[in-house]
Order: sequence, then C-alpha cells, then structure tokens
Amino acid sequence: MDINLAVMELGWRNPSGDDIPAFFSEVRSADFEGVSCFTKGLIPYLDRPAEYAQLLAAEDLSLASVDIETGADHDLVRRTCAFMAE
Repeated sequence: MDINLAVMELGWRNPSGDDIPAFFSEVRSADFEGVSCFTKGLIPYLDRPAEYAQLLAAEDLSLASVDIETGADHDLVRRTCAFMAE
C-alpha cells in the first residue's frame, strides 16, 4: 500500500494567492507529499487550474483534498469541483 502524507493549509494560516508558492516550498521542506486546502484558498486559482498544478509540480506535491466550507454557494461548489477535475 502506497500512503502519502499531506498537510492542511490551516497549519500555515490559510495561505492564498501570492502566498501559495512559499507555502508549497515550506510543505515540501517539511517532507510532506501533498496539501489539503479550503475552497477560499483556491479562489484566485479556480479559473487557472493548470497554473496551480504547475506550482504543485514545481515542489513535487499533489493536491490531496479540498474542503468546501459550509454555506458555499452552488456556483463556488461547481467551480471547485471543475477545478479538482482538471
């Protein structure tokens, strides 16, 4: 069984936007193999999934999961799911 360890962005004070590359670098330096995040941290990238994927790949990380906050509107849920499908 191949198990990878991911870290939740919450431990890094929920980075977003321009803070994402530094977050990914720190996560990799801490020997994690993936990240988990909240939808709100993805909002700057929801329409640019390839860019987010490149940032992950630059640190050899994967996206383990995305938590959609309670009360998120239907459009945000749809966009998040489309992002994850990329």
